[in-house]
Amino acid sequence: MHIRFFIFFILTSTFFFTNCGKDKDENTLEPISGVWHLKNVSGGITGININYNRGLVKWTFNNKNHKLSVENNILTTGPEDIYAGLDTGVYSYEIRKDGQIETLYIENNKRGVVIIANDSLKLDDNVAADGLIKEFER
Repeated sequence: MHIRFFIFFILTSTFFFTNCGKDKDENTLEPISGVWHLKNVSGGITGININYNRGLVKWTFNNKNHKLSVENNILTTGPEDIYAGLDTGVYSYEIRKDGQIETLYIENNKRGVVIIANDSLKLDDNVAADGLIKEFER
């Protein structure tokens, strides 16, 4: 009987101690890590609503080195390019948390509040009347 209790105690202790060791910052950044395809940019005073074909603009967040790789394949200089945001390149990023709000900074410039649900990422620049929302999908 004591051996069963001892084995149960060891297994339970191992479970609890191995599941609570993640760094808080790592948990905050984990959902954004990976590849995101720009799907839509909307908002602004003029009511921008631009849809993007999958693969046209791709952002890859690397959680380990805090680098964002952007692949922008837009060839025109029209609104699609202007509102797509970043040019092709590698940028440093961080997410700063203030209470429940997480804000993305790229190269120390505020890019928007991060909203991740299912396989959707929204960056809301949080400007009431004339702000833009960039929507990405996995």
